[in-house]
Amino acid sequence: MKNKQSHKKSKPARSRGPITIFCLAALSLWIWNLIPSIRPHANRPMPSDNELIEELRQMTYSPDELPNFSPDELDLARFGKQLFFDKRFSANGEVACASCHQPEKAFSDGLRFGQGLGQTVRRTPSIINSFASFWFFWDGRADSLASQALGPIEHPMEHGISRTHVVRLIREHYRKEYEANFGQFPQNLEAELPIEAKAKEGRYDTSAKMSAYTFASLDSFRIQDALLVKSSKLETSPAKLISRLSDFTPKTPDAWAEAWDQLSAEQQTSINTVFVNFGKAIAQFETGIIAVNSPFDDFAKKVIAGTPIDEALGEGFGKDELDGLKLFLGPGICTSCHMGPHFSDQQFHNIGLPLQSDLILDVQELCIDVGRSMGVLMVQDSPFNCKGGFINEKRESCLELPWLDSENLELVGAFKTPSLRNVAQRAPYTHDGRFAKIADILSHYNEMPEESGIGHREETLLPLKFNNDQLKRLELFLNSLSSPVTDLSEKAHTLSLR
Repeated sequence: MKNKQSHKKSKPARSRGPITIFCLAALSLWIWNLIPSIRPHANRPMPSDNELIEELRQMTYSPDELPNFSPDELDLARFGKQLFFDKRFSANGEVACASCHQPEKAFSDGLRFGQGLGQTVRRTPSIINSFASFWFFWDGRADSLASQALGPIEHPMEHGISRTHVVRLIREHYRKEYEANFGQFPQNLEAELPIEAKAKEGRYDTSAKMSAYTFASLDSFRIQDALLVKSSKLETSPAKLISRLSDFTPKTPDAWAEAWDQLSAEQQTSINTVFVNFGKAIAQFETGIIAVNSPFDDFAKKVIAGTPIDEALGEGFGKDELDGLKLFLGPGICTSCHMGPHFSDQQFHNIGLPLQSDLILDVQELCIDVGRSMGVLMVQDSPFNCKGGFINEKRESCLELPWLDSENLELVGAFKTPSLRNVAQRAPYTHDGRFAKIADILSHYNEMPEESGIGHREETLLPLKFNNDQLKRLELFLNSLSSPVTDLSEKAHTLSLR
C-alpha cells in the first residue's frame, strides 16, 4: 500500500531575532578575517608603509647571494661561453645554445615554441639569474644547471647529436681548454669513437591513477572524444593512451643504442664524465648571466636605507610603479608564487590555462603535456641528477629529490613559476607561449576561467577583478623589474650592486 502524501502547508519558519542575526554576522566576519584567501583579491587591503618596507627587504638580493667567481671559476665560465656559442655542437652545424638563448632577447628567443633543428613543444625559458634557480625546464626534469645544459644537446628537435659527438668535438677543438679546467682527457677515449652513441632510454609511464585523473580532468570534450576514438582503434584504455601521449621525450635511435652497447663500461663512464663536464662549463657561464640592478632595485635599496618612500621614487620607478607594487603585494597576492628577489617560489603550479584543442589535435598529434607530473618521473630517473654520482651539488632541489611524489595529483598540469626579472623583454608568456603580451596574461589572472584545462587549478588563484587602471599600473611595476644584463665571464671581479 502506497503512503499517502500530505499536502498540508508547513508552518512558516520563525524569523530570527536581532541577537541571532548579530551573532551570525559576527561569526561570518570572524571567518572572513580568519581565512583571507577566500576573499576576492580586489578587496584585500593595500600594504601599509611599514609592511611595504618589510616586503622590500625580502625582494632584493644581498651581495652575498650573488655569484662571486674565483679565478678558476672565471676560466671555466669563459670556456663555457665558447661552448655556448659554438654551432658545431649540432647535427647540421647551425644550432648553438645561443640560437635559442639569444643575448639580445633576454637570453630567450621571442618565439612561441623553441626552434632548433625542428620545433619543440614549449617556449624557451630565459637563463637570466639562473644562479638563483634549483629546478630547470618548465617541468623541472633537471635538478641542476649542468644537467639542464645536457638535455637539449641530445634532443632531435634541438641540437640533435649524442654525447659521443660532443666528446669528439671537445677532443678535436677544445682539448686544451678542457684539460685546463678538468684535468687530463680520458685516455680510453683516444681511440676512434662512434659519431653518435648513447644509452637506450625507456619510456616514462604515468601510473593508472595519474593517467585516469588526467583524462577525467580534461576540459575539452573534443579532446576526450578524440582520445576515446584513438584508444578504441588501438584496443587500449584511455588511461593507458594518456600515459603514452604524456611522454613526448624523444626515442633513442636504435643505431645510437647499438653503438653505445659496443663500448666498454669504462669508456661509457668516461664519455658520461666528459659530457657532464661539458654541461658544467656551460652552467658556469650561465651562472654569470645576471640582472639585478633594475629601477625597482634602486627604489627598494633607497627605502631600506631609510629614504622616505615618496623621496625614493625616480626614473623608471615613479608613483604609478609604486601603486603597481602595492597591488602586487596586496590585492593581487602575487607573492604567493612570485616571491623573494628572484620573484619565484621555484615550485610548480597549475594556473588554469584552458586546453587549446586545435594545437593538441592538429599540430602535436595528441601530445598531452601534463607538466610537473612527468617531470618528476624524468628527474628521478636521470643518471645526471644530483644523486647520480656525476653532478654533486648542494642545491635545494637535491634535498627535495628523494621526497618527490610521482603520485601527487596536484602535479598534473603544473609548471614552474618563472622569475619576473626582465619579464618585459621575455614575451611570449607561459610554458606554451600563448600570451603575446604582459597585458594578455594579466587579463587571464584578472578573469580566471572556472575550470582548469587539465588537472586541478590552484585553489588560491582567484580572479583579480582589477579595473583597467589597476592592470596598467601592475604592468608598469613589472616593467620596472628589467635590468641591464651583466656577463660575469667578461669581468675579473664580483658583480656589484648599485
